[in-house]
Amino acid sequence: MTETRDEALDSALSSLRIGIDAGSKTIKVVIADADGVILHSAYQRHQSNIRKTLQSVLHDLSWRYGNLEGTVAITGSAGISAAEMLGVPFVQEVVATTRAVRGAYPAADAVVELGGEDAKVIYLTGGLEQRMNATCAGGTGGFIDTIAFMLGVRTGAMSRLSMGASRLYPIASRCAVFAQTDVRPLLNAGAAKADIAASALDAVVRQTLGGLACGRPLRGTLVFLGGPFEYVPDLAHRFRRALGLTPTTGILPRDAHLFTALGAALISEEEGKTASLDALCERAAAGELLEAEEELGRLPALFSDEAELAAFRERHRAAVFPTLRTFDARGPVFLGVDAGSTTAKVALVDAEGRLVYSAYEPTRGDVLDTVRQMVLGALAALPNSAPRGEEAPWIAHATATGYGEDLLRAALGIDSGVVETAAHLRGAQALRPDVSFVLDIGGQDMKALWVESGAVADAVLNEACSSGCGAFIEGTAHSLRSTPSDFAAAALRAESPVDLGMRCTVFMSSRVKHAQKVGASLEDIAAGVAYSVVQNALFRIIGSERATSLGPCVVVQGGAFKSDAVLRAFELICGVEAVRCDRAHLMGAIGAALIARDRWEAEECESGEAGCGRRSGGDGATLGAGGARVGATTAAGAQTAGTEDARVGAMSAAGAEAAGATTGADAQAAGAATGAEDAEAGVPGAAGAGVTPGAGSSEVGAAPGDGAGAARATRRGSGLLGREALKALKPTHRALACTGCANGCSLDVVEFGEGRAFVSGNKCERGADELERRTAAAACENGKGEGADTGVSRETPTAASPLGTSAQDATDDSGRSAAGANAGAGVSRETPGDDAAGDATGGTAGGAAAGGAAGGAAGDGGA
Repeated sequence: MTETRDEALDSALSSLRIGIDAGSKTIKVVIADADGVILHSAYQRHQSNIRKTLQSVLHDLSWRYGNLEGTVAITGSAGISAAEMLGVPFVQEVVATTRAVRGAYPAADAVVELGGEDAKVIYLTGGLEQRMNATCAGGTGGFIDTIAFMLGVRTGAMSRLSMGASRLYPIASRCAVFAQTDVRPLLNAGAAKADIAASALDAVVRQTLGGLACGRPLRGTLVFLGGPFEYVPDLAHRFRRALGLTPTTGILPRDAHLFTALGAALISEEEGKTASLDALCERAAAGELLEAEEELGRLPALFSDEAELAAFRERHRAAVFPTLRTFDARGPVFLGVDAGSTTAKVALVDAEGRLVYSAYEPTRGDVLDTVRQMVLGALAALPNSAPRGEEAPWIAHATATGYGEDLLRAALGIDSGVVETAAHLRGAQALRPDVSFVLDIGGQDMKALWVESGAVADAVLNEACSSGCGAFIEGTAHSLRSTPSDFAAAALRAESPVDLGMRCTVFMSSRVKHAQKVGASLEDIAAGVAYSVVQNALFRIIGSERATSLGPCVVVQGGAFKSDAVLRAFELICGVEAVRCDRAHLMGAIGAALIARDRWEAEECESGEAGCGRRSGGDGATLGAGGARVGATTAAGAQTAGTEDARVGAMSAAGAEAAGATTGADAQAAGAATGAEDAEAGVPGAAGAGVTPGAGSSEVGAAPGDGAGAARATRRGSGLLGREALKALKPTHRALACTGCANGCSLDVVEFGEGRAFVSGNKCERGADELERRTAAAACENGKGEGADTGVSRETPTAASPLGTSAQDATDDSGRSAAGANAGAGVSRETPGDDAAGDATGGTAGGAAAGGAAGGAAGDGGA
């Protein structure tokens, strides 16, 4: 006769073993018999309130099964204090896990265990070895919880979702904050939740194997344990696939989440400490987790009194970036765009380097649309006219930096790009030319720059952890039902800030909850967060040995330093008086705008030395004395269209501007504007008032006339899309498999119309040419082989063949487009035959010559 579960419990009352696992996120309790069979169990999240949760679980077990008594032991990351509170032995969790696995699966070679904030790999054969994560909770249950929350599902639903996946996306595995940055754009682009769920679980596999199994591969029979495996069983399937295991060699046992508690129960017999459930419950109700308040530690207040705070504010009020009212802007202005990890920044500066317009917006996972609207706002803010004798403002050059640099250049026709370090240094030097060290803390990244003789001598960036960044401040503020600004203000009032330490954001979140539980005030927690952000940046990213070599002039910038609390914490820890600009959060965009100005001026000088004083408007062409040099804006002679790195994919560096054509509804015919065309390009006529065009690639204001034949030479403007083109921009997304080699890597393609596209996901340079290969193949299939010979598609750009210009043909060795048959063919947006291509080439050269002559005449008249 089969013995029932309750009968087995009654017969084992005299030899019960009780094991408790107080983990980072959950409480697990098992009641087992002498043979290690689990008779009853409980599993509950403690929300950082371990004592009350443990009391509740023990009370529930007693109420259901009576006041059971047995030997007791406790384990887990929160088990030491709990063991002292309950008066029972503590067992190290790796020891407990090993004991349980060896009892149930003696042939096991290794164990992979994932918890809420920890991960373990235990090698049982070939030499016992135990590995655990130390400072990073990437790839743990907390990581999976974060992704599940973003997808709007329970953690347990991740397994069901992932089983229906059809493709995988690259998602950061080491940091949950970085992972959110990867996931938000996918959600905005309409990616299937099933695909995102599967990609997140694959990221967990990569993090575990790459971080804990590095140098010693997992072989033989493996056992998968922990809550994530129990409630997301597809995770075990993905580990098996990655390791080449079967269900018999990659074992997912029943009650995988209880094995560590079971191990504590088995070891409890050796300790011999007995207690009843009611007794344990009473101890939990009456006791406290010993030293809970003291464990947090305390730090000095940010300010000793109001006078010190007032002096601090007065000192930093002096660092002001020069500005000019947007309405008063005149002549060429320069656009800088900083597409950051969580926010986008736009800045316009004039020829004097004064800030005439700025904007700062969260990207909300869609950096392209956010920046598009911000640029529209900037164009709308510029005045359309100027007083008599003055020149209305016009965009002369645009430069982008940040995470979305390549995407924005492809989509919006931005002229050039610059690395973030250079942009931030340029902005800092505009404020303090003698800067010796720059620290920029953004939403998810941090940059530390050591400067010598005006150039970067060394740089350090965070690569895999965002614990020292602004996203942690914002997330903590929202979790405490506050806002970042109110949170920063509260920190200034703290009397005894909590020491939260230097750890991963997942760990830190638990520590903040614990601080709440033991009664720490909002002010003390907020100040503790400010200290923690600075400590993580200085000591975990920069390194303590280098944090003392900052030099005499330290400039801090980035969104995190908008907080006076973070700034003050930095000054206290480093022992310096830092310089923070009143536009600290915009310095990347300001630096990019200043670099745009520098590049434009350098090209003006270069052209003047070559004997060419006239520039065409809008098409990006520089006109020589007798012909045309068709080329995109260079980066001070270094960055050129068509030679950007492979990440830009198959798009031309500034759209078809690299081939001398203009885009959008504002485009003019390729070549120089002459005569009546000058009026369309924004050159004023009779009255002489400077008129700003609608803003765009071909819209360039000219020096106004004065009614007496003043010079009206057109000036070359930015390749930036015009207002109407920006408003009409509707990118489409599609996935392609790269045909460059047998690997067939997945590519993500964003197409913007007019032959412009952006390709990402390519793991080598072959992916960048995928669209051109498809275009050439389509041309060959239709019996038109010209595109394969010239690298230029003869077809009208479509979704299937989005490019009309080869990046190779768009540039010659000097970095500018070669004037010739290939360049001429690339100019036309239509589908010309061979004759038409020749006509387009000749027309371009003729227009250039005419433009040069007209410009010279205008110049002579002005003289």
